[in-house]
Amino acid sequence: TFVFVCSGLMFMLYSWTPHVTEKYIASFIIIVLGIYNINLPFHSGYPAVVPVNYTIGLILQSTLGILLLIIHFKKGRFSLARQEAHYRLLVENAAGIILLYIYAERRFRYVSPSVRDEMGVSEGSLGHDAFSLLEGIEGDGAARMRELLEAPPEGSVNFIFSKRFSETQSKWFEIYATPVEGDTATTVGVECIISNITARMDMLESLKRTEQSRKELVEDISHELRTPLTIIQGYTETLLKDSTEDAVRVYLEIIDAKARTLNTLLEDLIQTSLFSSRRAEYKFYEAGAREYLEQLANEIRLRVESEGRRFRCDNSVPSDTLMVIDKSRVDQVVSNIVSNALESTSRGDAVEFISYTDAAAAESGTDGRVLICVRDSGRGIPEGELGNIFRRRYSGLSHTDGEGHGLGLYISREIVEQHGGQIWAENNNGKGASFCFYLPCYKGGAS
Repeated sequence: TFVFVCSGLMFMLYSWTPHVTEKYIASFIIIVLGIYNINLPFHSGYPAVVPVNYTIGLILQSTLGILLLIIHFKKGRFSLARQEAHYRLLVENAAGIILLYIYAERRFRYVSPSVRDEMGVSEGSLGHDAFSLLEGIEGDGAARMRELLEAPPEGSVNFIFSKRFSETQSKWFEIYATPVEGDTATTVGVECIISNITARMDMLESLKRTEQSRKELVEDISHELRTPLTIIQGYTETLLKDSTEDAVRVYLEIIDAKARTLNTLLEDLIQTSLFSSRRAEYKFYEAGAREYLEQLANEIRLRVESEGRRFRCDNSVPSDTLMVIDKSRVDQVVSNIVSNALESTSRGDAVEFISYTDAAAAESGTDGRVLICVRDSGRGIPEGELGNIFRRRYSGLSHTDGEGHGLGLYISREIVEQHGGQIWAENNNGKGASFCFYLPCYKGGAS
């Protein structure tokens, strides 16, 4: 009875009919027939027919078991054939090249038809000799492809390779390979998806050439203009020393100022090019913050007072405070914002250099911040321009000479951000504006 019940349930599971009602009816008939055939002779009063009926039951049971096995294997083969047909449909209509390599057979089981057009290899040749795929692959790509075909990878593999078709033609491809596991959880093959990325690589190469051309252009401009600028500046300085006529001196001073401005602009262009391409070099060293800022204040004092402005300094940074900075770069930031303060003020106005620490704003891995401000009593900044003055090529600020190339503040922002800080500008309550930035700091003796 147990065997027939199980047989009926298996028949319901593996029956070829897709209709559930028919499965239930057929299974019910098999179960009832089995129970009736086995048990009826024992209750009929005819013991002589018991062996006959029992033998018939065993025969029916065996026949049913064999039929169920046949149905099971046929159904499995049908399911496999359907999956293979579905896989072939995907392979033939895929945008890239799809390959299925079986290690036991040492050949590709499935190959996209597009492999002939893209890689110049026929499906038949790959089916017989998988290593024919390596023909024409250059450099490290051939070795990595051979390694992939000889032994199963431990995980997914991705790499780029080039394939040469002739002396003038080659293509770039990117391959994604994923191991395929069998019933015993061992790797039996690898599925490869190969995409033609020649257009993408050509675009990257074009971008590299464009960047190189831009770099060379800036260097050429700098080289070609620096020499005549140096000559102009040298002659004007000589004439200024020897000249006594006021009108001549005025014109010479204008020429000298323009030559210096143009020279500064060239330096800013070179710096901007380096920052844009992320090729600017930094040399970070540990420095005592108070000592460094005092030295910086003395340099600013000489510059500010030589321009006819009044200078005030307030340095309240503790003596045990340390910063990790590139001094020349931070000097450049301060020089840029001091230049802006001088251009925004007139003779007799004040320029302040203020520095202090803020331990409450300590970020992860630091002991606080050192804040540095250059405050002037000039004309200030229009409120609508405060958010734009650090943008590249911004020239909204009105300089005393009517010019402004807008690169100095952009360069300053890039330098400060590379130090892990931030720079901003704000108008003072009374008159003028303040340019401030902060840099991370540490206590002396801290790791």
